[in-house]
Amino acid sequence: MLRALVERLRGRSPPHAPVVDTDDLAARIAADTGIEFETVTRVLDLEAELQEGVGLVHPPRATFVHYDAAALAGLAPEDGGDLARIAGDAERLLGIPRAVALVVLDAETRHLQKLGIADAG
Repeated sequence: MLRALVERLRGRSPPHAPVVDTDDLAARIAADTGIEFETVTRVLDLEAELQEGVGLVHPPRATFVHYDAAALAGLAPEDGGDLARIAGDAERLLGIPRAVALVVLDAETRHLQKLGIADAG
C-alpha cells in the first residue's frame, strides 16, 4: 500500500494536503491499541526512515540511524510501503515483536484512511 504519508505526517507536503501531527497520531495509535507510546513512536520513526530512504517521500533525510543509505538507494519506492517488511525490520533492528509492529502499522493505516491520506487496500 503506497502512501506519501510521511511527508504529510512531518508537515512537508504542499499547503493543500492534510497535515497530521506525529505525536497526536502516535498517541491515538497507543490509545487504540494499548501499545506503549514509545513503542508506537519507534515503529513510526523506522517506517519514516525507510520511506525517506527509498524515495517514497521527500525530502530524504541526511542521516540514517537504522538503515544503510546506500542499500536503500537501490530499492524501489514501493518497498517503502511494504508493511510486512517494516514490521520485520522493527523486530530485527529495534527488538519490537513483528506482530506488535504490524498492529501499530495497521492502526496507522486505518487512521490515515479515515483522514483520506492513505489509500484503502
